[in-house]
Amino acid sequence: MLFWVIAGIFTLGAVLSIIWPILKERTGNEDRSSFNLQVYSDQLAELERDYQQGRIGNQDKDSARLEIQRRILTSAKEIDEKGTKDGESNGSFTRMLMAVLLAFLIPSFALGTYISVGKPNLPSQPFKSRVPQANSQTASQNTKDQHAGINDMISSLRAKLESDPKDIKSWELLGKTYLMQKQYSEAAETLQRALQLTPDNLSMRAAFGEALTLAANGVVTEKSESEFKLVELGIPGDPRAQFYLGLAEYQRSNLTNALKRWIALEVDTPADAPWRTMLEKRIQKAQKESNIDVSALKLGEMTKRSIRKNDESPAERVNSQAKKNLPGPSKNQVDAAQSMTAEDRQTMIRSMVQRLANRLSETPDDIEGWLRLGRSYTVLKQPKDAISAYGRAANIAPGRVDVQIQYARSLFPDGTPESQIPSSFKPVIENILQLQPNHPEAMYYRGILANLEGNEQLAKELWSRLLEIMGPNAPARKSIEKRLNSLKAQNN
Repeated sequence: MLFWVIAGIFTLGAVLSIIWPILKERTGNEDRSSFNLQVYSDQLAELERDYQQGRIGNQDKDSARLEIQRRILTSAKEIDEKGTKDGESNGSFTRMLMAVLLAFLIPSFALGTYISVGKPNLPSQPFKSRVPQANSQTASQNTKDQHAGINDMISSLRAKLESDPKDIKSWELLGKTYLMQKQYSEAAETLQRALQLTPDNLSMRAAFGEALTLAANGVVTEKSESEFKLVELGIPGDPRAQFYLGLAEYQRSNLTNALKRWIALEVDTPADAPWRTMLEKRIQKAQKESNIDVSALKLGEMTKRSIRKNDESPAERVNSQAKKNLPGPSKNQVDAAQSMTAEDRQTMIRSMVQRLANRLSETPDDIEGWLRLGRSYTVLKQPKDAISAYGRAANIAPGRVDVQIQYARSLFPDGTPESQIPSSFKPVIENILQLQPNHPEAMYYRGILANLEGNEQLAKELWSRLLEIMGPNAPARKSIEKRLNSLKAQNN
């Protein structure tokens, strides 16, 4: 008897939960749903940016992405299925009739079904024994639901783009969805369509280059490499461009150049960045194949980066930010590159740099122009031309420490063995120390020069003073202490 009382209560609750919304008048929510759809699309794009910048991990990204996609589908269905209000008199009568019918039919159907298939006398199954099976079924169902949800989202985006082919956000969202679904050819085609609408979007261009590479089974083709070089010109140090340009070097068997790029990227990569594990594996593989001392390259890179961060004065930081804001390729130039072959694009990039060089011949006192030319030559791997451009800037501004240190870095670029430091490097460092005696990077380099010259006492004095300036928690401290300990061991 108790069973039927409980069953009756649950049945009444089920009936009320169904008929109560019917008795209430419906109100349209298209405006709200449209707003929600826009918000969720923006959230999905923001999630992808956070993932690319290493702010969130792969697991968190997938979980959040699926939840946002579910909400997008819900809002889209609300817009598509929105109906109009019924007339007041007819609507009220219809709703009342529907409520009465449901109130009768639902309990009747439930009772008939239970009498037919139910087993009220069946012993209960312990909860513990039900958990594994339930979990397995839930996980399987979740996976199916996720795939179905993503496929529905792709279909919705494609339908939306058929009616509005100039919707840049939808093209980008569709392309990145294809990329996450490992449909690389579709991703490349879709992102290319998006770039035709916004060719100066370098983040999207990096994603396009990645899609081209993955569609080619991981081979960095000439076309994809030219895309990454365009990105590097506009955003020096972009992680995706750096990784794939390093991969291009590796695939050409230029293992030293590949390691230089990857180690520089590793130093700048947060510990929880999603691509860090893959990057470390690439570095280990290249190290085994080349027998290059990666630890020395890594230590030198970390030391230089750390000293540079401690090094900048407020004025230099403003100048660094100004350099970051220098424009990359113009919109028209990037737009023209769409119809070019990979070889033609490389020619276009070089012509851009050449035009800058020609302009500087007419305005030789443009310091920032020479610095930009030096960075462009560095990207194009023309180190001699880069040194010449930085040297011109240094000659124009002998009293600017920030210009002098960039010239010094071009003479002794990252990854260069200390035994290959050119003779022209020392006068530049000494000039910097005259202008700013406690300049950390110059002190570090001058100590290296002193040690190479056999002046161990000067090296010891410079590095000891540098440790005092840097403080106890500086990341480069261990490297400098190691050098000092090595000097002490030689004296003993």
